[in-house]
Amino acid sequence: MALIDLVKRRTEELGLKCRYTRSYGKRHSKWLVIEGRPCQVISARIYHHPDSTKIAIYGLYLPASEWPDFLIYVSVDKQGLASYFVVLRGEATKSTSLCAPESWLFKYKDAWSLLSENLAPEKLERRFEELNWKLEKLITVARTRGYNVELIPKGKWPGHVQNRIRINGRQCQVMSASRLSSDRNTPEWKVININPPRNTWAEFLIFILPSDSEQTTIFVVPRERIQKKTTTSITAKWINECADRWDLLVRI
Repeated sequence: MALIDLVKRRTEELGLKCRYTRSYGKRHSKWLVIEGRPCQVISARIYHHPDSTKIAIYGLYLPASEWPDFLIYVSVDKQGLASYFVVLRGEATKSTSLCAPESWLFKYKDAWSLLSENLAPEKLERRFEELNWKLEKLITVARTRGYNVELIPKGKWPGHVQNRIRINGRQCQVMSASRLSSDRNTPEWKVININPPRNTWAEFLIFILPSDSEQTTIFVVPRERIQKKTTTSITAKWINECADRWDLLVRI
């Protein structure tokens, strides 16, 4: 059974008024109106931690549409049992992953009564995370150097692309530089993953490596220098040659 049909059946069991919506002459596959509230049904993908039978990670997608007041996340376990999370639109600002059961998501489990409450407008505000921390850091550093910064819009959707930016007209893709280990006492702490994008949009790949200190290491790497997925030590000569190479992004 489709998730939207599971939700409709559940609302009917609870005595809530629920109807399907139509778009372009067809029944919409994700939108319902419940107790007069526009709602979007979304799959809450569950990933079970390989080293634990108790930890599950819920992948939560935030739709770009501004239509719904509520996001109804539905997860179905291996036995076919469904769990429902009735989330206020103002609670979510981005697609994310959350660990159960400590996360904020679980206070909305079976929170069907919210659909009938008189809620403050800010509870239903359509909010989108404007910039992630990597992009914010990169913009701050670039502007302190007097460089021109241009964000890349998402087109018809709200907000900006979170991993692309133009600096002095040069097309740059912002990359994560995750360490192989979080334990600084191991050799793997100094090794990072390098996973270049498949597309050819960027002239430069900018890797941002968080540090325990206030200083963050930024590598400005010409796109042609990385052709495949690999790992490298942060002490390697080639990557250190790219550390803080802001001169590569001079105006063109």
